[in-house]
Amino acid sequence: MQSIPSPTPSAVPASRIARLRGTHKPAKLPPSVLSLREMAAHKLTDLLATLFNNTDDALFERADRSRSDADQQMYFESMRQLRLHRDDITTGFITHTQKRFDVLNVLDLPTTEDPAYDDLSLVQQDELEISVAIAGIVSKVTSLHSLEIMFLTKRLDHLIAGVDVTERSNPLGPQALAEAFVQALGVIDVAITVRIILLKLFERFVMERLGELYSQANRQLAEAGVLPDLKRTMKTMHRGAPGRPDQAVPGNPVLPGFNAPGLAGGHFGAPNLASTPMTSDFGQISQLLHQMPMMNGGLPPSSGQWMTTDQLVGALDFLQTEYPAPDIDSGVAPTPLNLGQLLAARATRVGAQPNSALQRVDDDVVTFVGMLFDYILNDRNLAIPMKALIARLQIPIVKLAVLDKSFFSRPSHPARRLLNELSSAGIGWSSSTERKRDALYNKIEAVVAGVLEEFQTNPEIFTRLLEDLTSFVRQDQRRIESVEQRVRETEQGKAKTYDAKRRVQNILNQKASGLRLHPAMGRFISDTWSKVLVYACIKHGPTSEPWNTSVDCLDRLLWSIQPLNDMADVERRDHQRKELLTHLVAGMQLINLGSEEITELTTLVERHLREISAHDRAYLEDRNTSSRLELDLAVIPEVVLTSAPKEQDTTGITPDAEALVERLSEGSWLELLDTNAVRLRCKLATILSDGTRFIFVNRKGMKVAERSRVDLARELAAGTATLLDEAEIFDKALQAVIGNLRQMREQSPAAQALTSPR
Repeated sequence: MQSIPSPTPSAVPASRIARLRGTHKPAKLPPSVLSLREMAAHKLTDLLATLFNNTDDALFERADRSRSDADQQMYFESMRQLRLHRDDITTGFITHTQKRFDVLNVLDLPTTEDPAYDDLSLVQQDELEISVAIAGIVSKVTSLHSLEIMFLTKRLDHLIAGVDVTERSNPLGPQALAEAFVQALGVIDVAITVRIILLKLFERFVMERLGELYSQANRQLAEAGVLPDLKRTMKTMHRGAPGRPDQAVPGNPVLPGFNAPGLAGGHFGAPNLASTPMTSDFGQISQLLHQMPMMNGGLPPSSGQWMTTDQLVGALDFLQTEYPAPDIDSGVAPTPLNLGQLLAARATRVGAQPNSALQRVDDDVVTFVGMLFDYILNDRNLAIPMKALIARLQIPIVKLAVLDKSFFSRPSHPARRLLNELSSAGIGWSSSTERKRDALYNKIEAVVAGVLEEFQTNPEIFTRLLEDLTSFVRQDQRRIESVEQRVRETEQGKAKTYDAKRRVQNILNQKASGLRLHPAMGRFISDTWSKVLVYACIKHGPTSEPWNTSVDCLDRLLWSIQPLNDMADVERRDHQRKELLTHLVAGMQLINLGSEEITELTTLVERHLREISAHDRAYLEDRNTSSRLELDLAVIPEVVLTSAPKEQDTTGITPDAEALVERLSEGSWLELLDTNAVRLRCKLATILSDGTRFIFVNRKGMKVAERSRVDLARELAAGTATLLDEAEIFDKALQAVIGNLRQMREQSPAAQALTSPR
């Protein structure tokens, strides 16, 4: 069976745990931690059950859309394996999660073994792909539940003596849970494609629903007396509680603010960048870079001169404040900077020799960040104004990554989260003209300016600006949601009214069209009683008692105002006249007709009922056929309350476009062409109840477009409408660039020579 080990290099090897167990007797877990572990096991088991209940549908849909028999068979076989091993995966996941608690008690050494740079080995292709997927999941979940995760980590760190519990080693943290799930999947033999799908489902049905678990865990520990007033404790620590002293690495200065006491290595605390070792994640990236034909493999320049890291940071400082920013009003997407050339030109300004080359590690950082920005600035999901703003951050991001290699391996890094938040907040912009008098744009521009003006070597600026931006976005979103809700209610109300009118129109034409009635009575039915029926349908629904009563009243009225051929029927009509008029008056009151109009219409109906009754009696008693000729009767024409739906032309619609429309949900962002053929970014606000009409709003929540299901499918098939990808931009860029590097490595002549048959 294919077994994918935990892809994270920070995981402690089993052999090392065994050695440590021989010299460190495990301490008994505190009762509060045992209780927490038990509670978490129950919660996670329930969440996994929800995951598996939705797995079949997801894989079946993939199989149904497969273009080859082999792919279809792969998905069906995966479904079979998951059904067989569902309990094994659940048990394995809970077991791996609970073991994380035990490991905390036997390890009093750091949870990472930092390998020498030259000894790093490239992870296998599948492992790297899973590692990147886990990074995306951890980033998203950490953003969703950041405060609760931090509090839980601090409480566990307080409880477990002799061990620094960080968010990465927290047994219930996103990183640990994601790795435990990957380990649990080792019991099934499925393709990497299916494993990635399962990870996405795990993110949706487990990880995104951890809020209740984290809240209960914190509440449970607080009630047990574990840091019950954590907020005040955190403030005390930030005011300067004693912690480990900063330790400088030879040749690198200690950077202030990077070693917040008690928070080192955690999500909200930044480590001392000067003492941060090269992480294995970036080592893997670096090896990928150096397997490309265009890389020089770290060979020295012809001049033999190198630019030190300090000199590089100095040059980046200069470029950060002096290099001209991309023009936002140009309407053209900016291009990433060629920092190699710019830095070479600035070498002498920072004391380096002309044409000095960057050291291998620094050069790798500059190159890889350039690739990331190249991907980001070519991503069609970002509007040009947002690309222009994000492009301004390339230099400070390079400088940050040079100082702090954990930027690449830590999904919760505030700078990465800031980039993701910027792209997410600006997804709705269509053109630079929309930024005029836009509060959100002004805020984003201020955040970017804050990074450029304030970031030197202390990354705390990213944390502060991220908090400022997310707070503003939340407030702005609440206002927008209220506008969107009004749009939804209005459009749903219109749709409900239209459906009710169509229903009433059909009923009136079935029952009254073609009958010979007095013209005044025909107008009463089509103009007045139709409104009563529409009101009952909208207010109470087409299966309600008020609706049935109104339809029954229509039937009795139609029967009463037609000539009758039986005296018993005439007698029954006269006997029911008062009751019928009472129902008619009650119905007219429901639609708020004025009392004078109600009296006038009631008198009209009553007079006609008396007249037709008199004529019927005269005819039946005297059999005088001429008496009926005195009635002013006419054939009631077809009643029209609303226009008929247009017949939909389905030409040009592909199965893929139909499937895409079927999967659309409220909140999806699309790019459409408006009536002037101008591209318009809009969000799907609601799909009306009949499923045939889609209502779109702009970034401010105002309605800007409406499409039928058929029209939207045709536009998607033609490419004039496009679904926008809302994935977090940095994580998406990281995954794409690593994938491209891996593909280039496999296609390189050296790789082909190794794999070709001899």
